[in-house]
Amino acid sequence: AAERRAYREAAEHYSNALVHGISGEQRAETLSELGYCALQAGDREVAIGWYRKLIEDSAAHSGLLVPAFLALGDQHREAKEWKQAEPFYRSARQHADAIGLEQTVRGEIAFKLGESLYGQARFFEAIPFFEESISLAPKAPWSADAAYGLATSHGEMENSAGEGKAPAAPSPSQAALNAYRRAADGYAQLIRTTSDASTWARAQERLARSKFQIAELTAKNASSKRDYENLL
Repeated sequence: AAERRAYREAAEHYSNALVHGISGEQRAETLSELGYCALQAGDREVAIGWYRKLIEDSAAHSGLLVPAFLALGDQHREAKEWKQAEPFYRSARQHADAIGLEQTVRGEIAFKLGESLYGQARFFEAIPFFEESISLAPKAPWSADAAYGLATSHGEMENSAGEGKAPAAPSPSQAALNAYRRAADGYAQLIRTTSDASTWARAQERLARSKFQIAELTAKNASSKRDYENLL
């Protein structure tokens, strides 16, 4: 509560700066700080308003625009409005790549872009973004979800006709098996380290699903009977 009050107090100071007519890059930076403070204070709708103003500001540079586009994409993501989220994540990715932001940030953007495509049943397009997110940030908190999304995308590719051409190697089922194994490892690690009850419960559920799919696919691929028996 004290931290949120501090961010709201900081936001008041930034708002006063806008009232006094600052302009150019300083104004853009102030809008960015207002958006950030509002997010940290839990005032998401207020933050979205500031970020929209920032995006419209001609003085805003890529370093300021990345969190703005991410916040706007996240708003639609939370509502599962995947089609609306996609262009914001693409814009965030464009600006992040332009300035070479750290790999964890670019990995997060790739994951969320892949997720927005998956949510639209565009599985073939989602696959490379899930792969990129794992490559950029293999130990990130969302890496298990990225691997799970990758696995289920390959599964959908195999089950659906006309979705696009599947990669020649590995086969979709083998690629899904590899991704489910990575997801299982990630969820097991998350279960050991998280202190959030909802995250723990979700990781438990996803781990169970991943293990079941590993067993199913291992049997189907006939790649390792011993692995299959050990999982049962």
